[in-house]
Amino acid sequence: MFKFVALTVLLAISGANAFFACCSDQPNAVCPRTVTSPSCSGTRCTVSRGEILQADAFFTPVRAHARLDVETTAYVLGVGVNLPVPEPDNNACNSMFRNGVNVGCPTVPNVEHLWRLNYQIPTTIPAFNNARVRYTLRENGVIEGCVDITATIN
Repeated sequence: MFKFVALTVLLAISGANAFFACCSDQPNAVCPRTVTSPSCSGTRCTVSRGEILQADAFFTPVRAHARLDVETTAYVLGVGVNLPVPEPDNNACNSMFRNGVNVGCPTVPNVEHLWRLNYQIPTTIPAFNNARVRYTLRENGVIEGCVDITATIN
């Protein structure tokens, strides 16, 4: 009985943030420790076109970064659709925090950072249900951070 209760608790904890996952095909990219958003439940994020998605991603970079370009791609029926990220949100350094203070870049290796995302969902993209949306952070074209989010856009 104890094993069943322990397993149930572990599954509940692991499923609490099942809407995000590390990018399995990017093993060298840093994955957030956690992602939170008022738009996200245990299984997916739900937003409407034109709405602003607010999210906090906590991650620990392994080296200093002078700039982290944000790239967002939605995979609909297996086809990647790049979602535009306008300035200043196209550089994650513009919304990088440490200890509650907006510090920008360079990032500090082996110190946890908060990337506070405020992303307006383009009105020009199609609606989709339970699709994978990938956020990557690139420096000089190299993927430094990566997370996959399960999302529904109305």
